Amino acid sequence: AMATVDPGSTLDISHLQHYLVMPDLAAFANSGFPFSRYADLAQTTLVLPGNRDEQDSRMLLNLLAMLGSRTGYPAYRVHLSEAADAAAHAGDDLIVLGRAGTQPLLSRWSTDLPANTDPAGLRDRVKRWLIIHVPGPLLHLRRPDLQSTAEAVFDAHQYDVMLQGFRSPIDHRRSVVAIQYDGLRSATAFYESMHRRDELAHFQGSVATVQGDRVRSYAGLQSYTVGHLSWMTR
Repeated sequence: AMATVDPGSTLDISHLQHYLVMPDLAAFANSGFPFSRYADLAQTTLVLPGNRDEQDSRMLLNLLAMLGSRTGYPAYRVHLSEAADAAAHAGDDLIVLGRAGTQPLLSRWSTDLPANTDPAGLRDRVKRWLIIHVPGPLLHLRRPDLQSTAEAVFDAHQYDVMLQGFRSPIDHRRSVVAIQYDGLRSATAFYESMHRRDELAHFQGSVATVQGDRVRSYAGLQSYTVGHLSWMTR
């Protein structure tokens, strides 16, 4: 006997609950989330660097190609902005592109970024103390399989690309992925890492670095959630 599915059938998933602990760079790398919630990238703003050059343009186009490959749809409703106008797009999820010298938000939001860049700073010492002394309910939000950002110091100049996920400082209901790059191979390294299955699996947590064909990920201490669960499901 043979059977087929009626081509007029529908599957109603409108009542499924949506909930995710963030940051989650695996969700970004594999499906473009949270930006791909709308296939045309509505409610997404790309914050571009100032004094843009060819490298910035290549990174922008490779990023849009990557997101389009995840959604299967052109990003014709994405907003483009610069740092000075970012507040006008507070209600969007943001992708921040650039280098430390050309993207002001990387320094303006430095206390919100999960990657520690100052080994002697107070922020690093506080993070280390928290990791050692604060157990209990916070443990389920941590990633024991990943090295903590508190145990590493990051220098973006050492990598082709560094990605950081965090809650938007201008609207806590929204998310940010900052993509910082330096070097002539950055755009190519980013594109290739997002299209090779073995490398794609290594994007995890709050911070991911790409150097050549090597991807390393780190878990940040700050977590938040998007979506909603009913009381019974919780």
